[in-house]
Amino acid sequence: MISTIWTEKYRPNTFSEVKGKNPGIFRSGEHSEELYRNLWDTIAAGKTWFGEFHNKNKNGDLFWEKTIIGPIFDEKGKIINYVCIKENITEQKILKQRLNQSQKLEILGQLAGGIAHDFNNILTIINGYSTLLLDTLDKTTLCGKISNR
Repeated sequence: MISTIWTEKYRPNTFSEVKGKNPGIFRSGEHSEELYRNLWDTIAAGKTWFGEFHNKNKNGDLFWEKTIIGPIFDEKGKIINYVCIKENITEQKILKQRLNQSQKLEILGQLAGGIAHDFNNILTIINGYSTLLLDTLDKTTLCGKISNR
């Protein structure tokens, strides 16, 4: 069962559109059936399942949810229902992705700077040896005449 509070948070789905429907209507198709089997095996065994879903609303917009699902027991210890607590973590995921991209660009910049520095060191050595070579040339040879220009 889907609650009113949940549908208000994840509009544009209204409560009447999703009332009594299985939450599977929000599946994005990005998760394996193994994930869902693991979820059901866990909660059917009386344990709590923790995870994240990348779901979609009726407009096809994707959103991320951190989810906790656990069983509700009667006085005899029999599972009679399940409770699900969800938190929209879409913004957190976007910010984390941007941070990772920024860190990659920073590393790439450091690498490029290091390569440029090493290349400059090699050019300095080549320039130094070229100057020494030109200084030792006989000024009367063809190479010497060209270097004096």
